[in-house]
Order: sequence, then C-alpha cells, then structure tokens
Amino acid sequence: MKAIYLIPALLSTAVAASTPVQVELDCIVTWDYPAEETRHIGFQIWEQDLGKIWDSSANQSLRSVSCTDIGVKAGNTYSIKIRAYNKDTASESSESVVFKVADSPLPAPTNLNVN
Repeated sequence: MKAIYLIPALLSTAVAASTPVQVELDCIVTWDYPAEETRHIGFQIWEQDLGKIWDSSANQSLRSVSCTDIGVKAGNTYSIKIRAYNKDTASESSESVVFKVADSPLPAPTNLNVN
C-alpha cells in the first residue's frame, strides 16, 4: 500500500508529484498539520475536476483517510489538494499531488464444478 502525502498550506513546504504516482485502490492519503494549531475544525480534500470530494466531518485530529473513502476509482488519475477549515474561513490549499490508481485485475473465477 502506498501513501499519498499532502501538507496543508499553513506549513511552509509541500510535497507534490510532477508526474502521477502509481497507487493501488487501497492507498492512504496522509497529511501533516501543526498539533498546536486548534482554530480549524476539519480538513477538506479537493480534486481538480470534481471539486470537494471529502470532508473530515469536524474531526480536527484526523491526519489520514483511505483512498476508497474519498471515492477514487481504479484506472483514473487524480490531482488533489487539501485545506483546513473552520466555520468562518478556510486555509489556502496545499500543493497538488497527482496520482493514478492502478487498474484492478480481473478476479479469478471460483467454485468450478463438473457435473
């Protein structure tokens, strides 16, 4: 399992891929955010073409989410950003990270019988 790593804009540096990182469907998106920063209420992940695809639902301590939870599909390429938010405003977005979800192999047939 490969992690896709984002750093919200509040921090001074960001990790961004210039070419798509190849990941499996069970990948994890992770990010850093200062532990002492408490003004945010959650995080949002935005995709370049789809808009907001995930919201941490006011869980300010969360620092990772599974790719399946954000709705990615096998065979597609995504460009995502993350930002912190509260009821009044949102931070600037992180740098984009581009990744391609590997195509899922066909499952093997099961329960072969000869009658």
